Amino acid sequence: MRIAVNVSPIQFRSKDFLRCIERLVDDTGIDPSSLELELTEGTIMKQVEEAARTLDSLKELGVGISLDDFGTGYSSLSYLSMLPIDKIKVDRSFIRDIERNARSLAVTETMIALAKKLRVQVVAEGVESPLALELLRERGCDLGQGYLLGRPLPAPLVSGWLRNQAGG
Repeated sequence: MRIAVNVSPIQFRSKDFLRCIERLVDDTGIDPSSLELELTEGTIMKQVEEAARTLDSLKELGVGISLDDFGTGYSSLSYLSMLPIDKIKVDRSFIRDIERNARSLAVTETMIALAKKLRVQVVAEGVESPLALELLRERGCDLGQGYLLGRPLPAPLVSGWLRNQAGG
């Protein structure tokens, strides 16, 4: 199982961020491949060379990297092609309108195609209807998240949900 953790810009830019993640992996004994860090475009693109070095080190450690809220920031495609990203998470603002808005669907299709060309997984955020899920599947979207697929749970109920998913 993989757990995704949102990382704030302040956390990511702190001088000891990489050491903190290394310490977390060492102290907990967690398999680094079961940890995925989610960063927004803005977090990475503000100081892209420094961010790329940090991301490369995280990848060497075995940690997964997701680009969260993709399409809402100001990423450069040239930088995007150089960053060691495992997933692109298409922002819900595009997914919300794909059933009714041809332009939103076109932009979403383009982001999915781009991710496929870069050999990264695509996650659609905010999937809330069966038709949206069908449109995304037809276009090759790998994963989805949203109320249609699962509602948020209070922390005390998560362990029971995980046991049920694992079949025990």
